[in-house]
Amino acid sequence: DCCLSISRSSTASDPATLRGCLKSPLAPKSGGTGIESPPDLGDLATRALEVPSRLSESRQGAFGLLIVLFRHPLRELKRGFFICQTVKFNQNAIMPIETCFPLAIYYEDLPDAPTYQQTLLDAVLQLERDGAERRNYPEMAWTGDLHGVEQIHTNPSFAWIVAQVEQHTANYLLELGVDLTKVDLYIQRAWPIVSRTEQEIGSHCHNTAHISAVYYIKVPAEGTYDPGRLVFFDDARVNEVSPGLGSENTDIIAEDNYFNQLQTAYIPVEGRLLMFPAKQRHAVTMNETEELRVSLSFDIVLTATATAAGAYEFLTPPPTQWQKFKSVVS
Repeated sequence: DCCLSISRSSTASDPATLRGCLKSPLAPKSGGTGIESPPDLGDLATRALEVPSRLSESRQGAFGLLIVLFRHPLRELKRGFFICQTVKFNQNAIMPIETCFPLAIYYEDLPDAPTYQQTLLDAVLQLERDGAERRNYPEMAWTGDLHGVEQIHTNPSFAWIVAQVEQHTANYLLELGVDLTKVDLYIQRAWPIVSRTEQEIGSHCHNTAHISAVYYIKVPAEGTYDPGRLVFFDDARVNEVSPGLGSENTDIIAEDNYFNQLQTAYIPVEGRLLMFPAKQRHAVTMNETEELRVSLSFDIVLTATATAAGAYEFLTPPPTQWQKFKSVVS
């Protein structure tokens, strides 16, 4: 198979994106080295532009370098090993640089969001009023999971968004190459978040889940003030060639760019559903507006199916096979 992806460049001007997988029409010819030879890269890039992206138009943007990845056919190499060749897609770039191991953040703007906005908003604010006494400090947004409101996926008022989460979780996993016939998916917990003026959510990750999702019900109107951005932190720092090189306590890094960034932020958008690996550390910045920001969070868990016994070493067996202790010896 030949797979295409695009790396970002701060000087990119061409809006074409070539994400997804291209199959047999671009199959490489066999060479004499035991490794499949790649097709002509110029021809490949030209034809790839004619192939519709599997991602929606709203997810496309301007990028700089075209990276062409050819799967190595030799059996002794592990699955997922790629040989990389780079086309200089941005002629203004000094040199081609490949960006590998991307963090996959999925999002979709739900077309029916306006229809359900008021119903969801009313349900969340009622749950906040009925919830337990506030347990966190005043500068932190009200989060249902800390106040006894963490099972909204069982509440009929949220049936529409639950169905959307289920569908788009499947879409996300398909993009990641997961065989959905071999896993079962569960919403483990789900809760509302209400952020008022000067409230934020500190850095954290969801270690008890596998996929996390956030849906924005209400977002302050666009303006000069920050409504509260979702921030992801790069704890791996794969390009920090010397530990601490990018520390904020030094001035060794002369220029911030896509290769040394330590975090990235998403501005909230009403009606947008966003998904990411639950283990990814994240936070939400302060709501600097005078308006509410209201969202829903979901934690999703994958388990092996009852017939996927060979996967139990790597995936949790289905809960139907668990047995709770009948007694606990102190």
